[in-house]
Amino acid sequence: MSAQDTAALATQAADLIAHTGIHQDPRAGHFIDKDGRLDLVASIFRASTGVAPADLRGYNADQLAAHIRHDEAVMDLLRWLSEHITHTYGAEAPGEPGEPDYIEHVTAWADGTLPYWHIAEADQLGPLTPTVDQVIALLQYIADTLPRTDIDIPA
Repeated sequence: MSAQDTAALATQAADLIAHTGIHQDPRAGHFIDKDGRLDLVASIFRASTGVAPADLRGYNADQLAAHIRHDEAVMDLLRWLSEHITHTYGAEAPGEPGEPDYIEHVTAWADGTLPYWHIAEADQLGPLTPTVDQVIALLQYIADTLPRTDIDIPA
């Protein structure tokens, strides 16, 4: 997948979230809440595939995670988001050595359940749920900067 394709997906996901909002309550379920709002990862999956929230309800969290892991475009964007989260907040992706769980890492950032980390710009310690505008801004940042880089997508 090219950097331009990943940037285009980031733009599509940002536009989708700007229009539909985002599910950020970790107590309400993984990927989709009872009202049909998608979390960040499911929103990226929808932007990539066009699968409607009602169609996602037929999957349990493990099945949907498997579909997401097999979508190269979604995983490329999740790797970029994870890299940014690690670099900005010092919170490494969970998972086995050499097999980071990008889905869990991005989800934890978006719903404010990352383990404690230092937020330099706020000069405070602890998890902080990003606003919808901050989620959109990160997607737009990736969309704007990725095509101008010669960096390979992290593997």
